Amino acid sequence: MHHPPAVSISVRGFRWTGRLVMIFILLGSLQAAIFLKQNSWSIWQSQTIVAVWLASIALVYRLLRRRDAGQLQWTGEVWRWSAFPLADACVLRLHLDFQMVMLVSLRHREASTVWLWLEREQANQQWLALRRAIVHSVAAPLRHPPTATRATPSHLA
Repeated sequence: MHHPPAVSISVRGFRWTGRLVMIFILLGSLQAAIFLKQNSWSIWQSQTIVAVWLASIALVYRLLRRRDAGQLQWTGEVWRWSAFPLADACVLRLHLDFQMVMLVSLRHREASTVWLWLEREQANQQWLALRRAIVHSVAAPLRHPPTATRATPSHLA
């Protein structure tokens, strides 16, 4: 079987993430308003709930601004992610595959796990090569299972 060719793409944050988060924030705000209106809370309890809600929105906004972006590269043998501290190989795992969108995670021994939504629009011309590389690298351990060697008794050796 032929190995997939080397491929490299620039990855940016998933374009629908911000919109999806805004929908959840609006729905959560509506739910919090209804909850506060239906329950009789003291003023300080209501203010605490609102403060926690605003702090969670600020945290989500900060995390969205820090979305992972970088260069994902398949060398033909290993994966590399430009945002990791060292250019060592990392482990790619495929979690969801919807043909046009894939969810993968990258793990490096000196960095936290990075989750990436890969979209066809990000690498339109290289999409098929990228998909082949991902499927090949994920299935590689299955194609080449480790062979167990039996210990030969010393009197037969």
